[in-house]
Amino acid sequence: MRKGFTFVVAITIPLASPGEVLSEQKIDEAFADFIVRYQKEYHSEAERNRRRELFAKTLMDVVAANEEHNEEAENSSKYVADINAFADLSAEEVTAGLLCGAPISTPTIPLTNISYLGSLNLSNLPESVDWVAAGAVGPVRNQLNCGCCYAIQAATMAEGRFQIKTGIKPLIPFSVQQIVDCSTFYGNK
Repeated sequence: MRKGFTFVVAITIPLASPGEVLSEQKIDEAFADFIVRYQKEYHSEAERNRRRELFAKTLMDVVAANEEHNEEAENSSKYVADINAFADLSAEEVTAGLLCGAPISTPTIPLTNISYLGSLNLSNLPESVDWVAAGAVGPVRNQLNCGCCYAIQAATMAEGRFQIKTGIKPLIPFSVQQIVDCSTFYGNK
């Protein structure tokens, strides 16, 4: 995720319905809700206006992404893009503050002569599974500018897999910090 950023479902702001153009009033209302929900403070009117413009662009991108997805998926999927705490940031700010610079070169592990245990029966799989409803997806974590996205992803994946395998509810959060502490320097800050 180094070339852009993804919108994460985080809050529900009344967005435009498919095909509806966002009015300035709706954008202002959504921006006001955003400021309250994420406790945003802007130090000048100029900064507030700049952030509002960035928010408006993000909001329009979210509406467009949802329209495009709904057309492609014919409403069969529960995917919904939404606004999150970063909606008033520019792409450059997200890259500088959250993506932690260029990726680190790591050696490639050859995938030859790998044996797999057992075989998978893929004949009776459901068409789709809502892992959120099943309790196998935890809340979105914010790495800030730590560079620990690998640890967040590893912990998140292991939490979900553990819940799916054991059925234990609620989802048990695994320690991201423990993964970071046990790893060598891979861009952690």
